[in-house]
Amino acid sequence: MSEEALRKLLSTVSGRDLSHTGLDEDLKESLDLDSLTGLRMLAAVEKQLNLRFPDDKLDSFRTMNQILEFIHRDPSP
Repeated sequence: MSEEALRKLLSTVSGRDLSHTGLDEDLKESLDLDSLTGLRMLAAVEKQLNLRFPDDKLDSFRTMNQILEFIHRDPSP
């Protein structure tokens, strides 16, 4: 998944404009998201890419860079 595709997906799910959000900005803080919206954003990525974020580390995926790094190293098909 490209940065652009991730921005578009997360924008759609959160209802917020992420076009000017930095790759290392904390998404929950900078967009003032609640925990449920943060989880919905990760669930959308999981569904789109058919992968699974580790349940015990969900809170550690707070920036687009962290999400992209996981996507690019995940061995799932």
